[in-house]
Amino acid sequence: MGYSLGKEDLKVVPLMKSIVAELLGTMFLVIIGCGAAMQWKTLFDTTQVSLAFGLAVMAIASFTGHVSGGNLNPAVSVGLLAGGKLSLLKTVLYVVAQCIGAVIGAGILHLVTPEQHRAGLGSNGLADGVTP
Repeated sequence: MGYSLGKEDLKVVPLMKSIVAELLGTMFLVIIGCGAAMQWKTLFDTTQVSLAFGLAVMAIASFTGHVSGGNLNPAVSVGLLAGGKLSLLKTVLYVVAQCIGAVIGAGILHLVTPEQHRAGLGSNGLADGVTP
């Protein structure tokens, strides 16, 4: 494809389908992946978290790949831009949609998680008794 600004991507319906696919894909990835990383019902299991993220990416890329390419991550979108495989217009719109999808996914995860387990929402942190 080479480098382009994306004038050829201005067909409204396919562009909107792509943006919605990226938003929903990233939202589901955050819900599934970060939800698995929280592990408030079981002891922490790296294998469980790895499988959750890996299988989520595979499944989500399967249903968004034919619509938008299944990037699911702003770093992937920017990398495709740098490699000349994605236009500037699509990259900017995908990154915005992916960020909005991630915020929506984190919001949904926050709402469905019991209050006493909401602190990190699956983020990394120091173990108990370890100080910075």
